[in-house]
Amino acid sequence: MKNKIVGTLIFLLLSFFSFAQNAAMEEGMKWKERGNLVEAIKYYEKALEVAPADLQIAKEYANAAYQLRKYVKALPTYEMILKQEPKNIKVLTRLAKMYSYSSQKFKSVEYADRAVKLKPSDPNQQIELGDAFYFVKHYPKAIELYKKVSPATDFTLHRIAKSYEKLSAYHSATEYYDKLIQRKKGSAKATLFYEYGNALFNNNQFKLATRAYLTAKEKGFYNSKLINENIALGFFAIKAYEPALEHYLEAKKSAPYDKNLNLDIADCYVRMGQFKKARVIIAELQKTNPNDGDLMYAYGMTFYKEGKTSKAETFFGKAFVLKPSLKGLRYTKSRF
Repeated sequence: MKNKIVGTLIFLLLSFFSFAQNAAMEEGMKWKERGNLVEAIKYYEKALEVAPADLQIAKEYANAAYQLRKYVKALPTYEMILKQEPKNIKVLTRLAKMYSYSSQKFKSVEYADRAVKLKPSDPNQQIELGDAFYFVKHYPKAIELYKKVSPATDFTLHRIAKSYEKLSAYHSATEYYDKLIQRKKGSAKATLFYEYGNALFNNNQFKLATRAYLTAKEKGFYNSKLINENIALGFFAIKAYEPALEHYLEAKKSAPYDKNLNLDIADCYVRMGQFKKARVIIAELQKTNPNDGDLMYAYGMTFYKEGKTSKAETFFGKAFVLKPSLKGLRYTKSRF
């Protein structure tokens, strides 16, 4: 009799848990269908508390947590699922991407390599694996995965370009920036032209870089000082000192006391043979930094470039006292 009662109680208890589990799961799925994962995950958690080993619940919970970027919750749940399904490419891919954000980047590489061996064909998985390799700085593998995405997207083209830049493969980077700009057909934003300009500049294509920077400025690039400095650098590189000076002076409006910027302006004046104007710029900085060895050296260099070597030596001597390491420069390595 007692055994029957105990059996009945166990049956009722299990039925209750099963009912609670199913009810929570059904409610979670309803919220998921409505597109509200924030509410859905609350019910998945309840269902998982009742049945922590249930694979279906675990998957719904982990997927929702991943999409909500609650990686602390998603990661251990995916680890649990992977133990039961070691060749689940979706789980491997997502673990790889999540670990790429963590200090345990070696795990990201491990899971990403395992996923790649399964030959993913889904574009989303290829992108996520590309991201995992990108964030752990394995750029060649990132490029390989991004290139598999067909058709190519704005995102993958941009990531390929950035990856090539990270590898200092600037020629290839410029090719992909160009593809992306051509693809956008006039809708490319200012920041894209700025990045394109940087790649071109680093590839020693100074004229094209300057043109890209000018386009970025026309499109309203967010940082006036930065874009004007880069335009000036482009003009300076092709020895067009007048337009370089114009843009350096424009940049100075946003940062009137920037030491390096003012020295660049002085440099332009020197290149144009306007030595007195160069000295005025440097002397203005010296009012607030009279003991700055770099400024004293630059001031002396204006005389040296003008051919007044004896006067230059006077200021070089003062500069070497203020900053002894400048003695290694002498005249050959000056910014001028």
